[in-house]
Amino acid sequence: MFTYLAVGLLFVLLVVFAVMARKHWHWSNIVAVILAFLAGTAAMFGAARVYQLRHAVMKDANDSETRAERAEEEYDLARFGDRKSFTYGAGSLRDTENKLALELIGQGRVWKNGSVEARDGNFVFKFAQARQDMKDADKLKDVLLYVFSDVQAEGLPPYPSTFLGTFRVREETPDTLTLAPEFVVSQEAVTRPANWTLFEKMPIDRDSVFRDANGIATPDVATLNELRAKLVNEILPASQFNLGPDSLEYEELIDKVLFDGLALGDIENYIRENQATRKATRFEPEPEEVLVRYRFEDKSKRSYVVDGNGTLDLNGDFSSTGQAYNQALHYGKEVTFVKGDEISVDQRTADGYQRVDQTQVPPFAQEEPVTEIGRFYKRKLADFPLQLQAYRREAEDLAARTSQTKTQNDVTQRALEATEAQERNRDEVISLLQQDRDNLRTDAEQISKLLQQRTSELETLRNQLETLRNELDAMKRKVGATPGALGEARVAGR
Repeated sequence: MFTYLAVGLLFVLLVVFAVMARKHWHWSNIVAVILAFLAGTAAMFGAARVYQLRHAVMKDANDSETRAERAEEEYDLARFGDRKSFTYGAGSLRDTENKLALELIGQGRVWKNGSVEARDGNFVFKFAQARQDMKDADKLKDVLLYVFSDVQAEGLPPYPSTFLGTFRVREETPDTLTLAPEFVVSQEAVTRPANWTLFEKMPIDRDSVFRDANGIATPDVATLNELRAKLVNEILPASQFNLGPDSLEYEELIDKVLFDGLALGDIENYIRENQATRKATRFEPEPEEVLVRYRFEDKSKRSYVVDGNGTLDLNGDFSSTGQAYNQALHYGKEVTFVKGDEISVDQRTADGYQRVDQTQVPPFAQEEPVTEIGRFYKRKLADFPLQLQAYRREAEDLAARTSQTKTQNDVTQRALEATEAQERNRDEVISLLQQDRDNLRTDAEQISKLLQQRTSELETLRNQLETLRNELDAMKRKVGATPGALGEARVAGR
């Protein structure tokens, strides 16, 4: 209102001054001044309006940016949890995704506790509950499945226990699957009466797999004897490993499962209390099976890389140092720990070690502001998919070597047969040569006899010839002694 009054007052003064100056100004000048004043006034009001609108728009933009930043913070909080924490906040979306991803590692569709019947070299699996309204995605023909036989502990539902092998679906109905074996671990186990559980993916080993199967939520010294009895009698009987139930090797196998997740001090106390029934006096896990729990007393001195760059198909979900290859488990940045955070590292890292290049890695407590809480045993998990691939490769290599050996055996057999034929031919030749030698010996004997006979005859003839020669010489001598008589005889004859 004040602005309008001021402008109106100025306009009245302008008109008064213009009237007073009419003697000195041309009327066109007065009109131009009044029009300029009106135009300036309009421009001033327009600029004021523009400023007012701009101020409102800028305020709205700033408010929108503030709301967007607040919404982004709320989004990050809902997705990741407190950004100051190195873990995803409990209840956050990534925390839920993380837990879900960990639970689904190695998991696909599962068909539990179905009955099995052997038929014409294949096995007919009958679902515990028939499939209803089958769609194309539900069809399993030509799909490779991982088969386990089921066992049932007292008071618990049946659960898969022993891996039988891989089977391919040849035929299917809503009620049944006809399975053809492709890789069988044990033919005796396959033919043993039991229900089967089928897995679309090979399951992975888990820390709590034996406890969960027996309804034991957390590792507890109070439940060790109960769990041990179930392991020995139902889950891991000695006969399954061809070991004696009282052997040291079998006790070590059971201990590795029994003590999983327990503090080393609790394990030592249990062994000491039950020494009368045990073979070993100590439990000595490998360094990589001992985890040391630390609590940070201040911010960590450096950050740590937790995301890996491996390939799931070749490397699995985690590296040997614990970095995640699975994209769903990536943190997205390096981790920095703050006061109060608790972590677990392997005993080798905790105590320090020497690298291959002779570089000495100091103990973890010397590198970071931490306090040791305790040391725990963690069973080394088996990588079943990787082991199965290794077994398959070994089976393929064995089959290839068997085929190669068979081929070599065939070549050797043919060579042996050829050698035997040559030996037979040689025997025949030797026999013929023996006959020829005998014939030659006979001929030589006959020739020798004939030679002796001819030599005797020749000697006789020689003697006769000598006798005749002697007689002839004698006659010649006689003839030479009477030459006149011989001449007379010749004349008379004429």
